[in-house]
Amino acid sequence: AALYARARNLSGERPFPQHHIGFGGAPPRNLASLVMLSQDLLHLQRAVDGADAAPSPDARTGYAIVSRRLAATLAAWRSIEQVDLPRLNARLKAVGEAPVAD
Repeated sequence: AALYARARNLSGERPFPQHHIGFGGAPPRNLASLVMLSQDLLHLQRAVDGADAAPSPDARTGYAIVSRRLAATLAAWRSIEQVDLPRLNARLKAVGEAPVAD
């Protein structure tokens, strides 16, 4: 349950997104979540691609901020994949349960 909660928090997905329809969506669970980073990168892409000039100082600053958050989030995801999931699968195997698929 703890690993599932960490992965869900890192992903940024809400378990019941349909409950927020018509209300403009719920606030993000985590600003460094994969969902939030995806949205931030999309907004940044639109700002840069929509201009007929080199990226603005604001766009460059935004890119630096999002890049740092992305690096930290991907490191956390790798930790789940490489440390937590194998640890959980070892515990499951020890009690005769099937492992969680990668």
